Amino acid sequence: TPVSTAKEWEAGHCEILIKVYPNGAATSWLHRVSPARVWLSKPVQTLAMPGLMPSGQPGFNPKSVLLLLAGTGVVALPQILHHRDPIHKLGIGTPRASRLPVPIDVVLSFRDDDVLYLPEIAEYCREGESAVGSGENRGVRNCTLLLTAANSDPVVFPQCSELGDGR
Repeated sequence: TPVSTAKEWEAGHCEILIKVYPNGAATSWLHRVSPARVWLSKPVQTLAMPGLMPSGQPGFNPKSVLLLLAGTGVVALPQILHHRDPIHKLGIGTPRASRLPVPIDVVLSFRDDDVLYLPEIAEYCREGESAVGSGENRGVRNCTLLLTAANSDPVVFPQCSELGDGR
């Protein structure tokens, strides 16, 4: 899942959040080989920002936003937060009224063996805490982290233990 901004993509830089499954053929190979160059397809829009609302509901102005995110869905959090400072974070101009300048609360759910993006989440929480009382909304106002048990399911493709030949 890409976590880079559109501005970074345009500059030829892309950071990707990849969950490495211990028994996963492709992710284990990617982690072990760490290729210097990886070709990516064009990004596909998965989240319409700003607004978070279908275009058929004009005039809806929330007082706050509650995000319920799980697993790699956590990447929606920085995407949404970057729209508060679109010039610096995204390299695009956005009208002030469309920047989602309201408090954002988040409930995150991860398996206890698969907590993703934790340093970034902690930073968003610190930004939110430092903004308290300033009249600004930065970072995350409240964050709840839920942990479920580790995955004990059998591997999906047991016949593919490892792809070591570049396939």
